[in-house]
Amino acid sequence: MKILEVPNTEDYQILKGELFSTSFTWCYEETPHGPLNEWDPEDIKKYNGDPFFSHCVLMPARLEHPYSVVKSEYAGLCSKVILDTISYNNIEAYSIMRINFNMTLPSKKNLPDKPHVDHSYPHSNMLFYFTESGGKTVIEEETGDVEYTPVKDTCILFDGLCKHYQWYPDTGRRVVMVVTFI
Repeated sequence: MKILEVPNTEDYQILKGELFSTSFTWCYEETPHGPLNEWDPEDIKKYNGDPFFSHCVLMPARLEHPYSVVKSEYAGLCSKVILDTISYNNIEAYSIMRINFNMTLPSKKNLPDKPHVDHSYPHSNMLFYFTESGGKTVIEEETGDVEYTPVKDTCILFDGLCKHYQWYPDTGRRVVMVVTFI
């Protein structure tokens, strides 16, 4: 895992303003990993299955559409912020595959999210943190688990084939932009 600097550009400030405005659309999702009634009963005991809110900007390729699909008016603005951050930190990137905003709220369960990999093919993950309310991210690297406690206006980069998961925030809301790219 690598911590990246997010350049404090005008585009970044505009994106944050939009993200926290009352007009930004959030979609309710039952769990981060599909309907709870489809989970393995053991996973229900071990992992948090609480709902969260999502805003899909760029949907990744799927069997029914073998290409990424723009789903939000914020695609251009998000792309500028991502490309500015990639360039500022001298990161190589060929193609952005997915952009999604996630918002989770505190949970009384005190359980982590289910460890997962976003895509089955080689890719990189970036997580942009817009709040500082707890809810650490854990990446299961070969050398052991690496934890990152969110700091507002930061970003982390890691190998997308590493399983990763989040803890729910202590207070307030945990708002991140998830980006996958090759």
